[in-house]
Amino acid sequence: MTDISPIDDLKWSRETQQKRGGKTQMALLEATESLILESGTDGFSMQDVAKRAGSSIGSLYHHFKDKDALLNALFARMIVELEQTYTAALAPERWEGAGVLDIIRGFSHATFHPRAETQNPHLAIKLSVNSDPKLHNRYAEAQAYFYTGLYNLLRERRDEIGHPDPDTAICVILDLLGPMWRAWRNPEQQATLLCRDKPDEMENELVTLAAAYLRVRNN
Repeated sequence: MTDISPIDDLKWSRETQQKRGGKTQMALLEATESLILESGTDGFSMQDVAKRAGSSIGSLYHHFKDKDALLNALFARMIVELEQTYTAALAPERWEGAGVLDIIRGFSHATFHPRAETQNPHLAIKLSVNSDPKLHNRYAEAQAYFYTGLYNLLRERRDEIGHPDPDTAICVILDLLGPMWRAWRNPEQQATLLCRDKPDEMENELVTLAAAYLRVRNN
């Protein structure tokens, strides 16, 4: 297996907006994002957002009619960033020379040891709960895109898998790992995990589990 995950250098995709109005809107969204990290979606007011962004309350309401509109705008931006980040993470050339277990370890490591640039997905989980239905559906589509792409990466290496039905075995492993990865990203769900204080052990045990079930040699 490789010593360094091919996604260790992955950065969260975020495009800058150059226009004056775009910069103000971005500042307001980033202020909202930081406040959600600190207090959750219900722990701050519109006044808090304006103050954090160094903007006036009038400017805030010029861009967003209310808090729901603000949260939906942040979620919409985050979905685009998720899609772009997933595309970069799943690029076949990024995983050239990597085996099945390298890929599983890489995504497990990124989940259990998130860098500042890649730990925004858990915000998307929070925002998806009460979002506009269309945004919620697009978020679900982004998640499906990720797991389909990951399935395809593993399936391209099906010759490494000793299980008699490699395609089904890959689905089973991803159906087991996916909810655990998502739970780790969500602070509320992470609290229910018994190994929440042992990220290194979690990573190693999941790779061991995958190796045993898929019947791949774990070097």
